[in-house]
Amino acid sequence: MRMHVPFLLALGVGFGASFPGRAADPPPSEFRARRAEAMRRMPDGILLLPSATFTFPSDQLFLHGFQQRPNFYYFTGLSSASGAVLAIDGASKESWLFVPKEMPGLLGAMLERPRIEPGPKTAASLGLDRVVDRKELPAFLTRRQDAPGLRLYTAGLADAHGFPLDIALDDPQAAWNHALAELWPTDGLKSADPILLQMRLVKSPAEIDVLRHVGKTSATALRAGLAALRPGRSQREAEGDVVCACLDAGAEGPSFWPWVMTGPASAFPAPFESLVDYRHLSRAMRAGEVARVDVGCDADHYKGDVGRTAPVSGRFDAGQRETWELLIAAYRSGLASIKNGVKTADVFAASLAEVRKRQPALATPLGRKAAEVLLAKEGLQFWGIHGVGLEAGEGSPETLSTGMVVAFEPIFSVEGQGFYLEDMVLVTRDGHEILTPGLPYSAEEIERATRPR
Repeated sequence: MRMHVPFLLALGVGFGASFPGRAADPPPSEFRARRAEAMRRMPDGILLLPSATFTFPSDQLFLHGFQQRPNFYYFTGLSSASGAVLAIDGASKESWLFVPKEMPGLLGAMLERPRIEPGPKTAASLGLDRVVDRKELPAFLTRRQDAPGLRLYTAGLADAHGFPLDIALDDPQAAWNHALAELWPTDGLKSADPILLQMRLVKSPAEIDVLRHVGKTSATALRAGLAALRPGRSQREAEGDVVCACLDAGAEGPSFWPWVMTGPASAFPAPFESLVDYRHLSRAMRAGEVARVDVGCDADHYKGDVGRTAPVSGRFDAGQRETWELLIAAYRSGLASIKNGVKTADVFAASLAEVRKRQPALATPLGRKAAEVLLAKEGLQFWGIHGVGLEAGEGSPETLSTGMVVAFEPIFSVEGQGFYLEDMVLVTRDGHEILTPGLPYSAEEIERATRPR
């Protein structure tokens, strides 16, 4: 049976709310409210946001599902739309959706799911003012230029200066930015990134419900990753256990490919080397090493991010144990300060105060060296408090506000070993709520968690 997207949307199909165990999706009224808020914040212009582009063959073969552009989804709720452009006109207080009549390529011609039929019925079902053919976008922009001083906002706007070939190869936004510069006076182009970041950092009640589900599935996956650590086993095998745990817990898959990084690969920033390595830095885990287990699950379009450091052999040595307990104490001191209105710098300061307090009593060479590293000028260079939502990393707020969901992520390396932990935290008016429940903290709890079930 062939059904167009608007009809499926009207039935609630394609958003996941009808499947048991999943969190309720934001209602259409929430997406309308978000568009209205964007108009309020950008009354002097038009916010232009493209959806994800479908290409084949492509990385789609390697993803667990089609990944919509987060900003486009945030304002539309359209998970499968491809090649569309949303225009939120703050000056006229209208929202237009420009949709392609055909998908590119032979395979695209066979696809029904991403098709959106132009016309008033579709617009009404989506809560938009207009849904029209994408070919009308240039004429729309030309007409709107008649409004004096009107700006054109978009995400990821960058200056396209430099050698053209470098720009084309290094910047996937280059074609989009160049096209906008051809259609709109360059002095009227403006990045929407700061505004979109602020909007997305504070979550609605519906988003928080989804993220509670994401946090629980991600915590389950992390426990699976800890239990998968054993000398002689490959990192790939442990990563596979994490992916399976996400699926078993009711998620669609991982929010990013799991980082089970052991030995020298655990020491930040070495894990980033996995992004350009075909084997994802996979190696056989060895006794005596520590592992960075950094994972997250993707559910209802929202992404998790949580992690711990654990001993591959199931037991920390004395230095590793003291170093880990030092980091846990620092983390808990910082965590205790998280609430509405607190600056992230003050959270880090609370953590460092605990390190100073415990420094004189440290007994092992590794523990004493860890304190020196943390208290040095560059000791916090990799520490982070970043937003979590439609992306696993959504920017780093300077001040915490009620409704933010953040990952508190202290990271440091000492003597070639990486130490790190991370929870998803909901900021409340008077404190916080951990959204990744039931996870181990102390060295003894971590060791118990690494024993295969």
